[in-house]
Amino acid sequence: MKLEHVGYNVKEPRKLMDWWCANLGFKQVHPAFIVDSTGQMAIEFYRNDAAPIPDWAAMDALAMHIAFLSDDVDADAARLVAAGATLLDTVHKPGFDMAMLRDPFGMALQFVKRGEPILR
Repeated sequence: MKLEHVGYNVKEPRKLMDWWCANLGFKQVHPAFIVDSTGQMAIEFYRNDAAPIPDWAAMDALAMHIAFLSDDVDADAARLVAAGATLLDTVHKPGFDMAMLRDPFGMALQFVKRGEPILR
């Protein structure tokens, strides 16, 4: 099985997708779908009032976050903070750099650089 997408019910999907496309290198391919720079992973952001819209900003970032590979965690974090994100935490250990942020819409974002990659 190959993962196609994950979906999130959010308050302002259009604004969120615009921000992600402008700041995270995504491209919109459908009214509710954006794809990453590889074209191999899609994320669906939609609003459906028939289901609860989680308060993403109140949720602990360790409970749910979307992780991105980064060549320079600190530079990516600084760039996103300048674009309206909030820095929550950073970790720098041998073989592991990480920054946890929140986008302006409350979604938790993690930037990670690993000495030993998870994906091959």
